[in-house]
Amino acid sequence: MPTYVGPVERSIRDAIARGEFDNLPGAGKLLPDLDREYDPDWWARRYLDEARAHDAADEMRRTIRKELPFLRTMPDRTAAAARIAELNALVAGVNRALAPGDRIPPIV
Repeated sequence: MPTYVGPVERSIRDAIARGEFDNLPGAGKLLPDLDREYDPDWWARRYLDEARAHDAADEMRRTIRKELPFLRTMPDRTAAAARIAELNALVAGVNRALAPGDRIPPIV
């Protein structure tokens, strides 16, 4: 007896056959936090973590906007380069918590 395949299942199978699910981000990797104990407030914690990351990114962008004009015109290029390196290290730290599309580019 043939098994009934509904329209949704058929659409998914067709998409798989066309390769639309190939090369998705995280393909072949385990689901994150799968081994953790269940936390009913996981979504709230994740939301707060993301909000904190965006607040830190906004603060970093304000700092860069404020300092960059002075750094570009500083007569002591060594001190300016050192401060830019410090800012880039801070940017890298902030970027670790952000999604790829939200990351701050390093200062050049």
